[in-house]
Amino acid sequence: MTGSPATVTPGLADTLKSRTAAAHRDAESHRLQRGLFDGSTTPGEARRFFEGLLKEIVCLETAARRAGSTTDAAFVEEVMRGHAERLRADLIESPEAEPDSPSIPHEPSLPAIIGGAYVIEGSMNGNRYLVTAASRRDGHGLPLRYLGSYGDAQPARWADFRRWLDQLPWNDDAREACVQAAERMFGTFTRLSDHALASSSS
Repeated sequence: MTGSPATVTPGLADTLKSRTAAAHRDAESHRLQRGLFDGSTTPGEARRFFEGLLKEIVCLETAARRAGSTTDAAFVEEVMRGHAERLRADLIESPEAEPDSPSIPHEPSLPAIIGGAYVIEGSMNGNRYLVTAASRRDGHGLPLRYLGSYGDAQPARWADFRRWLDQLPWNDDAREACVQAAERMFGTFTRLSDHALASSSS
């Protein structure tokens, strides 16, 4: 007698990709985001967006530091600190990061922190192509240190990050918390884009 085939649980990386596909699509199709590629987003609008994003990244870094002395928390803290340092250097003069943000709840769980980090780290895939597009326009006022964080090593870095996600020993509740946090962070990209455009028209 042949038994039923075993159900294979998808890895966390694939789960995040599929469950956040709609929110991801909404964020990257925003007029401001499209304009970063074609040059129609002004330097002022871009700066307002990235100033807001810097606050989100610093919040993730801080939350990871507060999450406890685990290897996974330390890894996220290190990655977000690197992004924050590069983006802050690009902006030169930037507002102080606020201690809390709408997308990152106070004292979030580690899965929630990692869900937010998944979106930031995943955005580096598109940022790599944005650097190429912007370099044809003398940078167009974009934060090229941040956008080109990993350079040609980006595909390998992303593959490593996905493997790291898949080895996290989480139960269903933790995975769900991670997915929900990733969806919130994609929503934050949309909110920051809306704010940047609204500020330029006021």
